[in-house]
Amino acid sequence: MARENRKLKLVYKGTIEGLEEKLYFKRLELLINSKAENHMVSFKFQEPEGGDPYSIAKRANKIASFYGREAKQIVTVFDYDGKEESFINAIKLCKKEKIVLAYSNFSFELWLILHKKYTCPCVTKSEDYNLYIRKLYNINKENLKTDNSIMKIVNEITLCDVIFAIKNCEKIEKNNIDCGQTLLTCDKDKHYTQPALTINKFIKEILKICNLYEV
Repeated sequence: MARENRKLKLVYKGTIEGLEEKLYFKRLELLINSKAENHMVSFKFQEPEGGDPYSIAKRANKIASFYGREAKQIVTVFDYDGKEESFINAIKLCKKEKIVLAYSNFSFELWLILHKKYTCPCVTKSEDYNLYIRKLYNINKENLKTDNSIMKIVNEITLCDVIFAIKNCEKIEKNNIDCGQTLLTCDKDKHYTQPALTINKFIKEILKICNLYEV
């Protein structure tokens, strides 16, 4: 207990879209805190309420207004989900208010897939990822959105898988740059059409702070 009390606590507050994200970050917190020697990470996200990207980002901005000084960073985790105008407005709001963007384009399922396999399919709806999820996480006919199925998925994830996913995202970003992928925004912070993610950057920074990221 005394050793735990000596650890530097890193608190991350903000908003998430749904149950998948909630259970994923619980798992990530456990993985980090079981390995980090000098840090203790706490994800204190608001209970997920769903919604479009902009509404999720606005909720994060409210949290920043009230609780920002207590947190290491304020972050918002959301999907593109084909809602382009809302997605772009969310990006602009987060840039203006200095909220950390942790999005997945097309959806969070791509981030889960990248923990087990490098692939970058273009899809029209999040359900298009289901075959990948079922195969990679050995889930047959169960509804993928139930608590049990999501717990089965996240419990299959290790810290090595998280690092693998981060590196896969970096491959996707490099490919987007090399291939001249279409941009959704035209400012200096490039945000591409799918596949594209920033959730990896948020998590990578945490792992680096905790001395858990291996190149």
